[in-house]
Parts: sequence; C-alpha cells; structure tokens
Amino acid sequence: MSQPAAPGANSAPPPEPDPAALFQDAAQTAAYALHRPHYPRELYDAVFDAALPNRRPPFPDLTVVDIATGSGQALGPLPVDFGACVALDVSAAQLAGLPEAVPPT
Repeated sequence: MSQPAAPGANSAPPPEPDPAALFQDAAQTAAYALHRPHYPRELYDAVFDAALPNRRPPFPDLTVVDIATGSGQALGPLPVDFGACVALDVSAAQLAGLPEAVPPT
C-alpha cells in the first residue's frame, strides 16, 4: 500500500516574480536606495583609464548611459564628468528618485 503524498509535494514551484512589477512604489524604492552602496571616485577613475586611455574627465563630447540604473547610486560623478548622462530603468518610481542632474528616460 502506498503512502499518500505530502501536501504540496507534487505542486510546481511558485512562478518567478516579474521584474517589471518590482519597485513600483516610493517606499520600496526608498528602502532599496537606503541599502545600496556608494562607490569611491577611484573606481570611476579606473574605469575611465581602461575605457579612455590618455584622457581624464571631464568628457563634454561623450554621453554615458546607465542601463538598469535603479536608484542611481552607481551614477556617482558621471552626470558631471560627461556631456550627457542617460539613465534607463523599467521602474518609474526608481527614476523619480534620480539626482536632478540626470533626466529620467
């Protein structure tokens, strides 16, 4: 005689959350921003050195794009160092919290 299956033993795992449904309110966005790190200037300088050898900021002739910018902490000095800075994210709530120097897109 076989044992009855435990409740939920044959059920499918819960569906993955839709990333577009995350960060849709200001409270969740603020909590996320509170726990994000800020990066030191030296990190950006190392990236600039690798990507643009023999050049130092500012780069008024260049545009930088931050894809999935979230709350914008990783932008750091980019809005000041580049001629234009574009921030992209699926969350309007996240984009609403960006620094004023960055126009939400």
